[in-house]
Amino acid sequence: MENLVDLLYLKSYVESLPETDLVSRQRLHLFKIATLMSVIVCVGFLIQVLTILPGHPLLLVLMFLLFCSVFINFFSLPSHKKPALSYTALLSVWFILIHINTYFSGGVKNSGNFYLATFILTAFILLGSRGGKVAAALSVMHVLYFYFITTYTHRVSYALVGEGDALLNVYFLLSTSVSLLLLAGGSNYIEKSKKRSIRKPAAKK
Repeated sequence: MENLVDLLYLKSYVESLPETDLVSRQRLHLFKIATLMSVIVCVGFLIQVLTILPGHPLLLVLMFLLFCSVFINFFSLPSHKKPALSYTALLSVWFILIHINTYFSGGVKNSGNFYLATFILTAFILLGSRGGKVAAALSVMHVLYFYFITTYTHRVSYALVGEGDALLNVYFLLSTSVSLLLLAGGSNYIEKSKKRSIRKPAAKK
């Protein structure tokens, strides 16, 4: 049982980080939280596809592979010890999930696009300025791409949302509220990280 707990907390990797390296430790903590969120989202999306879009076997396979990749990515970190690689892989799963969902949730009108704000913020925290800028550029391209295919093609639908103003309003309410809460949580994490960084050196004196 103890070995299982150590594995889930990535204890071997945590112990390899210097105690003074607060930034790496804080990023790892956020990575754990983000991975848990990703598992929940993958399961929810997989169930949604199974119940609403059972006629898309390739989509089901892709969702299952993304679900497995989250676990593989998380537990492989202690082996390769390349946090940037794991963080990039996790953020890639986030972007792919948002991108796929948008095809079946109204395209550019998909309120789930608000999750891109959390995606960008998390990229800045985990990967620094360069990674955050790349995430921002990808998000802008995502929105522009769906603007064009929503306006000029029939490649998007509301299959995961449902037809009618009532269902659209409920979906918009839920996805917007959750994305704003996630954004607030990420901002709060930054503020707490700053306070911990200030207090830690002070405690050593």
